[in-house]
Amino acid sequence: MFSEEKMEYCINKIEKALLEYFRSNLERLSDKEIDLIDIGVFPWHSKIEVSFYESGDSASLDDIAAWKLYDFSSMNEGHWNLGLDVAEDLSKEWDKSRDILPFLFDFSSAVTSDAVRAAIGEYKLSNNFCVQILDPDKPNSKNYCEW
Repeated sequence: MFSEEKMEYCINKIEKALLEYFRSNLERLSDKEIDLIDIGVFPWHSKIEVSFYESGDSASLDDIAAWKLYDFSSMNEGHWNLGLDVAEDLSKEWDKSRDILPFLFDFSSAVTSDAVRAAIGEYKLSNNFCVQILDPDKPNSKNYCEW
């Protein structure tokens, strides 16, 4: 089982960053029906990728990089400054332990908070909608997000 030593100091910051992200992109995606949101956590690259799989996308669900709305966060292009701050924090933490699981659990906690759930709920979601957070080092990773 996962250690109780979670990045408590970061969960609120992660939640605020996700909340800002989902609120700020709502209008841009208002005409899209969303089946799946993938949150890619890459602390070794100081990167967070938020990707959307929209209804009717012909790409395979397993090929996230082929989705039409892959890495819609564009954090490295200056479109998500709070996300960039969180990614830098995660990189520092990564250098201490190099264990991905605490990051996955913390992002799951943040994205399933009441506030972030409500922000995501404003989107046009399909009946089969879910959020996934996968271990990027495991091709057949389980989903660490219990949406």
